[in-house]
Amino acid sequence: MQKLRDLADQLGVEKPRFETEEEEEECILCGLCVRACEEVVGVSAINFLNRGTDRVVTTPFDMPSETCIACGACVEVCPTGAIKLEGDGKVPHRELDLGPPKAIHVPFAQAVPNVPVIDPESCIHAKTENCKFCDKFCEPEAINHDMEDEYEEIEVGSIILATGFEPFDCSELLQYGYGRLPNVITGLEFEKMSNAGGPTNGRILLEDGTPPSSVGILHCIGSRDENHNEY
Repeated sequence: MQKLRDLADQLGVEKPRFETEEEEEECILCGLCVRACEEVVGVSAINFLNRGTDRVVTTPFDMPSETCIACGACVEVCPTGAIKLEGDGKVPHRELDLGPPKAIHVPFAQAVPNVPVIDPESCIHAKTENCKFCDKFCEPEAINHDMEDEYEEIEVGSIILATGFEPFDCSELLQYGYGRLPNVITGLEFEKMSNAGGPTNGRILLEDGTPPSSVGILHCIGSRDENHNEY
């Protein structure tokens, strides 16, 4: 509502002759969020509740909704910013469990080929078979929701045989708070952040996206430990 008042002041619209209550609510009841949820996403997690001056947009019975998939479509179409999507603030990178990626994203900064991919666990269409908003805005028509992973055989001059490893689960050491406390990460996760091709483009960031004022590093966690790895 305040944005409408500011716009009215810019256009020279006079204020009402009677006193009005100061409202912090920014919702103008336009219904775009409701339509996006119903017609685009096909979930119908929100709708109008009550009538008259008590009319609001909310979930059924104004209670937390299990129907909502937290896709953020209502946030994107809201013209006043009245709806805000609260996340956990973690840096997005599924490989190291640093938070989920966006529905369409480039895997990492130096990916080859450097093209966006669709993440089926975040894509609304993959979850509900609706939406496909990206199709409408992609002028080259480069998006294909029916593509599947496939294996290709290619001829190469040499093969690199690289053995794998199983990283130690630091959550077993409760005294360090890994997995319980914020901003406690492993050396591998720290290395991934410091990589220019990593999820933060080489920057060390806290879960809220800000740089830390200091960093403490503990070496050899889980090794040379009689309760875990003695080597």
